[in-house]
Amino acid sequence: MKLHTNISTLTPTQIRRVVSCTINWCKENMGENHRRANTFSYSVKKQSPAEVKKINAQAMGVFNPSKNKLIIFHNNNDDIRDLVQTTIHEYTHYLQPIRKYYKFFDKLYGYYNNPFEVAAFGNEKKYYKKAWRSISPLLY
Repeated sequence: MKLHTNISTLTPTQIRRVVSCTINWCKENMGENHRRANTFSYSVKKQSPAEVKKINAQAMGVFNPSKNKLIIFHNNNDDIRDLVQTTIHEYTHYLQPIRKYYKFFDKLYGYYNNPFEVAAFGNEKKYYKKAWRSISPLLY
C-alpha cells in the first residue's frame, strides 16, 4: 500500500486496519483524553444519505463528544492519505473540549476559522507523514 492508494481498491478490513493503526499512533503520539466519562470508541462506515441530511454535509469523518465516538466515513475519503488525515483530524477533536465550546466558536468564527477546526486541520497536515511512516509497515 502507498499513501496515495485509492480507497476503492482496498477491502473493508484493510480500511479498518489503516484507521485502527492511525488511532493507535495518535494515542501514542498525541495523548489521550481522560476527562470523558464514556470509553473512547470508533467506527468506519459509509455515510448514509440520512447522515448527510442530519449534519447538513457530506463529511469525511465526525467526532461525537456525547458518545465519545469517532466515525470515519470511508466512502468520502479518496485515498489512504485522506483516511489518515481524517482520522488525525477527528482524533484532535476527541482531545479538545468541543462539547462545551465548539458551537460557540462556530457561530463566532465560522467553520474554517473556528479555533478547534484550525487546530485539527493543522494537526492532520503536521502529523500525517509521521503517522504514515510508523503505520505503513504494519499494514502488510
